[in-house]
Amino acid sequence: NNTHEDYVEKLYNTLTKGDLDGSMAIYNKTIVQWRRFDVFFERVLRPVLYNIGQRWADGILDVATEHIASNTVQSMIRVIQSRANRKPNNISVILCMPAGEEHKIPSDILETFLVSKGYKVYNLGSLPATDLLGYIYRNRPDIIFITASLRDSINPTKSLFRKIVEQFDVPVIVGGYAFSDYMDLSLSRVPAIIKCALEFVNNKRECSYVECCPEFITNLKHTNKV
Repeated sequence: NNTHEDYVEKLYNTLTKGDLDGSMAIYNKTIVQWRRFDVFFERVLRPVLYNIGQRWADGILDVATEHIASNTVQSMIRVIQSRANRKPNNISVILCMPAGEEHKIPSDILETFLVSKGYKVYNLGSLPATDLLGYIYRNRPDIIFITASLRDSINPTKSLFRKIVEQFDVPVIVGGYAFSDYMDLSLSRVPAIIKCALEFVNNKRECSYVECCPEFITNLKHTNKV
């Protein structure tokens, strides 16, 4: 079997060449070996995305190559999503980003994982707060995730968080690279976090998932913690 370092190197090469078939072949091998999308993400895709972003920031990759890689990742995610076939669990999730945040890949990855676990997901991307609030009012999700990758998005994310919790009694989870100094959670923990958050908000119970506390549960009502 290949090591995850082997997969990282190979996927970096296929993504930066825009080779969707080659990228999917690597994904398929990891699924045969590890059986789980979240393991593929944590061990392979996440390091590759970090390497691409870092090399672009350092001037090693040009903008065109970075765009090719990003577009290929998005195409991969669409293919992987189309394969998802899990029994619905009747929990609806909104994924969104503050206005001005352009990095949608993290939301797409989270959507892919949640769909594979049976959640009904509305992935709205970046949109004005008024539009998001209207959508929440009409669709009444069980939980909301706000993701942000840019440091400049931290304050807009806090503002969006406050507007949501002022109007709706719904748990809101904040995360993404912009908040990596405060939290760094794996995809595999997300279902436990969702269950924990719903218990906290709906039943006013203390979190029973020690690994989720205190940062996420505290953040549901106190944005200054992030």
